[in-house]
Amino acid sequence: RAYPQDNQSLQQRVGDAGLLFSEQPPGEPVRRGHFAARNRLLVSLVQALVVVECPRRSGALIAARLAREVGVPLWVVPADAGRRSAEGSNQLLQQGAAVLLHGDDLCSSLGPGPLLCPQKQTVSDQQAAPTSGMAQLLLGQLGQPRTLEELQEQVGAEDQGLLLTQLFQLQLDGAVRSLPGLRWVRIC
Repeated sequence: RAYPQDNQSLQQRVGDAGLLFSEQPPGEPVRRGHFAARNRLLVSLVQALVVVECPRRSGALIAARLAREVGVPLWVVPADAGRRSAEGSNQLLQQGAAVLLHGDDLCSSLGPGPLLCPQKQTVSDQQAAPTSGMAQLLLGQLGQPRTLEELQEQVGAEDQGLLLTQLFQLQLDGAVRSLPGLRWVRIC
């Protein structure tokens, strides 16, 4: 469920062209505790976390704390010291977060990244490919792009979360890539 509800059209566009995922089942009502879980997922997937502006009590501060705990670089855009809406982000700067003045600084710090510069698999990479039964089943089905629902049916997976986890691991291993519309394909 989109939250705030005004984000429904944004959620639809992202789902059509990218990937939406959640620990909550579709239609689950929004609860206060879900935000911390969402932030944990977010931090586990990023190369760096950028906080633009947040007050002293903000989910962004939870994400920043989690980023520090797992070693994800934390960048903050400085804001006017007198604005209450920036007290939390300015506090992060006081605590040593990196100052972000230009997006180019972040990009040059992180480098090109795997999605911008895919690398060809070598024979040794292929030998290190996942050997779990589920991984092999998925790789066998991904000669052409497949949706999550198609894969779930073709490999007989009952747990969609487990299937997504395996697809994500295959993606990290460089064996598959994700496509718009919640589809995946094997990298040959």
